[in-house]
Amino acid sequence: MAGYGIMFDDDGRTRTDPEKNYGTGGLMKGKKYMLSITWNAPRGAFNDKDEIFEGKDVDDVFFYFHKAQQFVGLEHLPSFSCYDVLKNPDIESDFQRYEEYLDNIF
Repeated sequence: MAGYGIMFDDDGRTRTDPEKNYGTGGLMKGKKYMLSITWNAPRGAFNDKDEIFEGKDVDDVFFYFHKAQQFVGLEHLPSFSCYDVLKNPDIESDFQRYEEYLDNIF
């Protein structure tokens, strides 16, 4: 298995109670990750139940990815997104927001 012994050593459960603590055997505890995402979708496509993402936010869309990172022990930092990058780009604003984001996170 890729990552075994480096990123995780087991799935966190014990034989005495195999129903509890699944996903807690990660070896990367204390490390963090962040997502920086560009979307063709406008900001309004998120958090609106009538739009394509059905009321989900950016991190909800990446739920599976966040859970995989949690499994190996990583902590999620807030995600950064640029929206509507093809039809209505605002590159200067995106760069400015990204610099501010990084200053606040780190």
